[in-house]
Amino acid sequence: MKEVKKVAFVHEIFPSGGAERVTCDIATALLERGGYEVYVLTLKFNSEMLPANLASDNRFHVIASENTDVRYLSDIPNFLVDNVRANGISSVVFVVQRLHDVADELKRMGCHTIYANHGPAFWEVPDRRQRVRLKARRSRAKTIKYYLFKYLRYEVLHVLERRWNKFYKQDLEHFDDYMVLCDGYRNQIVHNLKLSPSDASRIHVIPNMQQPATELCYDKRKEFLFVGRLSYADKRIDRLIDAWRLIYDKLPDWSLVIVGDGPDRKRLETLAEGLPRLSFEGYQKPDEYYRHASALCLVSEYEGFPLCLIEAQSHGVVPITMNSSEGVCSIVGNDGSAGMLVPKGNVRAFADKMLEFAALDEDTKLRLRHQVVAKSLEYSPKKVGQMWMDLL
Repeated sequence: MKEVKKVAFVHEIFPSGGAERVTCDIATALLERGGYEVYVLTLKFNSEMLPANLASDNRFHVIASENTDVRYLSDIPNFLVDNVRANGISSVVFVVQRLHDVADELKRMGCHTIYANHGPAFWEVPDRRQRVRLKARRSRAKTIKYYLFKYLRYEVLHVLERRWNKFYKQDLEHFDDYMVLCDGYRNQIVHNLKLSPSDASRIHVIPNMQQPATELCYDKRKEFLFVGRLSYADKRIDRLIDAWRLIYDKLPDWSLVIVGDGPDRKRLETLAEGLPRLSFEGYQKPDEYYRHASALCLVSEYEGFPLCLIEAQSHGVVPITMNSSEGVCSIVGNDGSAGMLVPKGNVRAFADKMLEFAALDEDTKLRLRHQVVAKSLEYSPKKVGQMWMDLL
């Protein structure tokens, strides 16, 4: 009888966002292959958000802490160690959870530990910068405080870069293996930390996976689409609204649809007030929007390996995206065959690229739709699932 391998994923809250969806995809791929049981160890379990296929599979287990008074998994390390021991789990994947003491204890128990970085390499640096800059804009006093105390440290002396280089080096010291989403992130970590070949060999590239779309529609509307969280520090949807402001009168038959919700929504709706053919749809299942949209727009300050890009490609929606990370470039490419790239932060160039796409003849658009669908097959569960099996 084949031995069953037990694998656990560690999340603060499960399911909730993109990283948790990725875990669900990995679990599905492993269970379909057979020979695995999959566990999720978490503080809080949102059972109503669990995909039906996992909810009904007795090889998939979610174990949530019974301690409702704690806010972080680091406050209850024994919860993780005890459950790994009790269930005979042999591999634990820490999904963006830097629990070094727990990892050390699990390694002493003979458990294989993996750190999964679902963001761009050193994403914490631009995230912190963006949050501080936004806070500085709220009043003149905060602006003065920013330039007196933060600007020199963050923008000139590169204090953040040095701090996070140290944290990343600690991750590699405490975990057996380290997972990133594309070759560019691996190269960046190896370069910044000046890693030896031995340490570099423990960094593994595994992209997110995407199930091929079941019902493809190549007859698209004249519609630009955004799908994602409405947050400022990373997504910067204000750039997209500004781009639409520059071109809407030149594209009277086109519209811009924003699907998603988040803390920046109210500000964005105020910013977009009065702009024609622009709608905020709130949180929705995006498949029907992908089915009909012509292009997906992404204007982020930073991204890891955006699920919305490969989702869009799988539905024949052509990405128009700012060059916000190595992950974005690896999905879209630099030759225009799987999407269109624009320099990060350049709103005018982004608006021009939207105009350029809209002006393409229908035969060219149809060719691009077929090309992006073909590109999305690189991230099929079969291919990416095998990468995870090799690592485990």
